[in-house]
Amino acid sequence: MQWPLQDAPALRKCLCSFCSKHGAIYTTHPLALLRISITHPDELIAYQFATKSSTFVICRTCGAMTFVVTSIDGHNYAVVNANTFNEA
Repeated sequence: MQWPLQDAPALRKCLCSFCSKHGAIYTTHPLALLRISITHPDELIAYQFATKSSTFVICRTCGAMTFVVTSIDGHNYAVVNANTFNEA
């Protein structure tokens, strides 16, 4: 993830039952760039609610909800579950 250095990540917690059960605390930034490289795609589950407005990506092994992607007016956006970050 490429994050603008002048800004500290803002963390937000969704209070819906789905996100709460997954322990998700999200971070995003309008100027950040997120590239995701998936080594073992068979270990992930893509989940969508009935509205199909967003795709939640869940680890099949540990159950962690890792990130959410959506497309709005032809632009892709994502939020990342900060609880899934590894120490750098």
